[in-house]
Amino acid sequence: MPIEARNEAGAFGPAAVPASRGWKLAPFALLLGLALPDLLSPPISPTLLRQTQTYAQTVNFVAAGFSPTGLTIDINGTVPFRVVYEFPLYQGIVGVLFLVFGPAYFWGKLVSLLAMLGAVGVFQRLVRARWGEAVALRAGLIVAACPITLLLATGFQPDALALLLALLALHALKRWRDRATFANWGYLLAALLGAALAKFTLLVPLVPVLAAGLMRPRPGWREIAVGVIGGALPFVAWLVYRGQLMDPAYLATDGRDFLLGDLGRFLRPAYYVKPAFILGGMVGCGIGGWWLIAGLRGAGRLEWLLLAGVGLYLVLIPTASEQTYYALAVVPALALLMARGLIRLEAAAPSRRMALAAAWLAGLAVIGPYTLRHDRVTLEAALAAREFTAPGDLVFVLNMHDRGVGIGAFNPAIVTLAGRRGWNVDFASDDPAAIQAQIEARRRQGARWVVATWWSPPLDPWFTPLLPTVFSRCPKFADRTVNGAAIVAALERSYPVGVRGENFALLRLPPQ
Repeated sequence: MPIEARNEAGAFGPAAVPASRGWKLAPFALLLGLALPDLLSPPISPTLLRQTQTYAQTVNFVAAGFSPTGLTIDINGTVPFRVVYEFPLYQGIVGVLFLVFGPAYFWGKLVSLLAMLGAVGVFQRLVRARWGEAVALRAGLIVAACPITLLLATGFQPDALALLLALLALHALKRWRDRATFANWGYLLAALLGAALAKFTLLVPLVPVLAAGLMRPRPGWREIAVGVIGGALPFVAWLVYRGQLMDPAYLATDGRDFLLGDLGRFLRPAYYVKPAFILGGMVGCGIGGWWLIAGLRGAGRLEWLLLAGVGLYLVLIPTASEQTYYALAVVPALALLMARGLIRLEAAAPSRRMALAAAWLAGLAVIGPYTLRHDRVTLEAALAAREFTAPGDLVFVLNMHDRGVGIGAFNPAIVTLAGRRGWNVDFASDDPAAIQAQIEARRRQGARWVVATWWSPPLDPWFTPLLPTVFSRCPKFADRTVNGAAIVAALERSYPVGVRGENFALLRLPPQ
């Protein structure tokens, strides 16, 4: 029996999808099928910097007795380097699994996968209640087959958990509006606080909907008091405590990355290239933009609030336009609008249903491998360091093969995957002499090896020449290409090569 997809404005048209349990489970099966291959792999997808940071944080967090002071990574020689982004809710959950089963990347990835499956379930339930089964099914399938979803579904990082909590906050808001009980208010506060602590950026696109939803019924003084004491104050207290844990110099970058930033970016046409690629390609698989435009036809207040949330997110969170995985926060809203459009397009020409699905799959086949690519260079360099260095050896890391993770800074990927400690280069110059001066300083502090990587054209996907240079993995410094191979060749004149790969080398440092 066909299902009618409806909203406040009326019917979209027959969806011709059987209302069977099998179809309802299809998004979960699709997500599992697409995400499982990465579940057992090391954390070497494009978010490997964040994943290896979170893994190292979790290991050290557990070792410190689950104290936030233990949220450290191993890029400061033998001295722990504290990096605190969010309240360690995710690290705490994974840390319990570490205590029971031992530390392994698998447990963090599993928590993310279960959270993403839960997020899909809550999302479908919300969509079903408002727009009907047909829209819910399509929206769920779009989320499950979205490259950004797959990128985070098995990521060792808190994004999937935060998305689940953010969607639970919407579910709680619906329950509060249906029945304004104190218990439902408590559910809403708990979900909001959990999402804000896990990763507050996932809540930002939902602010317009949450704000509008709280206008009626308006909470009374008792609810407001509980909200301030039980919700706002704990979050503010955490932010203050985090400020005490972190280096003030690092906190200074928060405003640039997570609070408005340079608003002049919206006046530069070049700014729009990458967000368009992220949203149109990595979220919409190329065809999704057409579906979204069709979905805005006859849109009601709620749909426009969801779209406004996407715009608000890009304004308030500047890094969302640069870091591809930050697009996860807007995937549900865009998936809903795309599903509405898909229903309309199917109703207009039922014979094109398979062609529409094939267009999405074709886009996924092109953009998926790029979005989900594995950083084999980092892994190979780390495995070589693990094999050829002693467990107590300190290493100096010079990673110059992927602009996406930057050179040096807070990237612990190689030392974490190698199970070593050491330092990253402070890439203030691409002059080999300046880099060698840093190496010598670290050698005097105990460094025994240099682990260096460099870029070469085969590391880019085949379609990179068709895109602006910002999409190449080739690193840049001061607006010029970093010739990592030449830098390593210069260093080899002073330090013998211990082992060399296609895009990496281990250089042995003489003892002090």
